[in-house]
Amino acid sequence: MSGQDVEVVRAIFDRFAEQDLEGFLELVAKDVEWLSASVREEGREPFRGHEGIRAWFAEAEAAHGYTVAPLHFQAGSPEGVVYVSAFVTIFRAGGGRLRENPWAHYVFELRDGVVVRLRTYFDEAEALSAAGLSDRAG
Repeated sequence: MSGQDVEVVRAIFDRFAEQDLEGFLELVAKDVEWLSASVREEGREPFRGHEGIRAWFAEAEAAHGYTVAPLHFQAGSPEGVVYVSAFVTIFRAGGGRLRENPWAHYVFELRDGVVVRLRTYFDEAEALSAAGLSDRAG
């Protein structure tokens, strides 16, 4: 199942790059929880459910743009967990780069072929630990 989970997560990144919100939502559970690193830093509540994901996309579109280039996918432990490291660039609404995180880290939890929980991290060790991994293979 871990190979299938990794493919679902790859598809998530493809939908994100295509700005295909409806396609993105097809790959996440109706009660999905998304806790981003910036939300955690700001002390805000996670985005929950499809409406929360829609709110995140609207907020991101209104404030700035993103590019996310996933560089590494790895099945975590237990089964149903996928770790991803990526290069993220966040753009200002008026143009220009706001922030580059050469190593943003994602931990996806899947059940029945859909994402039920997504957490993002700026710290690699924290993300690897959350994914049940001791290090990034490959």
